[in-house]
Amino acid sequence: MSIGEIQNCFDRLNKPENEGKLYYWFGQEEFSDNWFKQKLEESILNLGKRYTPEINFDLPIAKVFEGLSRDKYFKKQFLSHLDDLLKKYNQAVSHVKADEVKDSVQKIDSFVNQFRQLCHQIDFEEITLIQHEELSAVLESCKEIIETLIHKFYELDSKKKEETKSKKEYVSEANSYSWDIEYFRKLSSSIYGFTKFLYGSIVSLSNNPFLILTGEAGIGKSHLLADVAKKREARNQFTILLLGQQFSTTEDPWSQIIKLLQIECKRDTFLSALNSKAESTEQES
Repeated sequence: MSIGEIQNCFDRLNKPENEGKLYYWFGQEEFSDNWFKQKLEESILNLGKRYTPEINFDLPIAKVFEGLSRDKYFKKQFLSHLDDLLKKYNQAVSHVKADEVKDSVQKIDSFVNQFRQLCHQIDFEEITLIQHEELSAVLESCKEIIETLIHKFYELDSKKKEETKSKKEYVSEANSYSWDIEYFRKLSSSIYGFTKFLYGSIVSLSNNPFLILTGEAGIGKSHLLADVAKKREARNQFTILLLGQQFSTTEDPWSQIIKLLQIECKRDTFLSALNSKAESTEQES
């Protein structure tokens, strides 16, 4: 790199909008992995008996924090629902042989492809809204067609039995389209599960990353937060855990945060430095 390129780099870093990057890369607080680990351990020590490492929270609420951080594990949750829906869809439509229901199958195919395209347009790396209402509307339309289709299978079976009976042949009690009905019911169930996920707290928090955790004293709120932070640490995701007991009501919260973390910078510079840490960690993983 030439001297001119180096100077250009420093000129860009010295711009106000890059103050956080400059602080992260060249400040006294390096925000290294060890720095985050140390700060987390300090908070856990301050929890005292309220945190017992041997007790691990493996509850559905723990996955909520993946939506809150909108990380790759949240993306994995989302795509697992999509994969399940597509598998159920492929299984169902590949089994259909009756020409009488081809129009309904084509409509289902159209809705599933529309939904798949909408999902592939989601940018999981940026905090852009996941349009859950639009996605759910497509799924609901698809689900309605499936319900109509299942009813059609019952009608076709009844008609087939009547024709067999009129010929005075043996009429089986089994439904001739039982497998089709079963496969499309599974697809409908997958759609229901995906819709529930889209309207649930995980996706909601991915769109609006603000969470207030309430509950009576002693039920394990602090333990849960510490446990989530430790699990994130194991995934090379770092968390700053600050305890309410360390704050006073007479001083600005951000001033107290800066003091508790023992850093010397403004709030916006600190937040920008955290962004730089996140970008650096993402590039390394």
